[in-house]
Amino acid sequence: MSHGHRRAKSDLNLGSLLRLFKSGFFDSWITVSYLYRYPNTPGVHDYLVNELYKLSDEDVEFYLFQLCNLLVQKKFAGTDALERFILDKCAKSIHFALQVAWIFQSTIDDPVIQMKNPSVVEYCKNLREDVEIACVNVRRPLPRSVREKILQRDGGGKGVAAGA
Repeated sequence: MSHGHRRAKSDLNLGSLLRLFKSGFFDSWITVSYLYRYPNTPGVHDYLVNELYKLSDEDVEFYLFQLCNLLVQKKFAGTDALERFILDKCAKSIHFALQVAWIFQSTIDDPVIQMKNPSVVEYCKNLREDVEIACVNVRRPLPRSVREKILQRDGGGKGVAAGA
């Protein structure tokens, strides 16, 4: 009985979230803040990232630092939707791509992050490279894992498998 009550309460919470997301109160601030609040709920995360595609470029740019920080600092369980969104935006706008590259570069160059969390620095280097690929090729690159498999299959040749 307790388990059923817990499930009903969880369903109620998700139902309440969906009502909020579909209400007139839903805006860019709520989208970003709920991305922060629900990093381990892939369904909610994917829904919110899809809502980001509907926002104006000005709204996205206003929260660009927060979105990049969320991407780097939060571990989103089972989804890479936010990374795909950022790379899609970079593929469509050099202005956007430059801002994102600068944000990732500032993380790479931060000596405190270099000492405390080298894996974040490495992740930012990979993201910055993906931003460059998206900008140059005018499309989001293939996922890094797919590109690495192609490189291994093709004997490790350089410059292969960057684009989608």
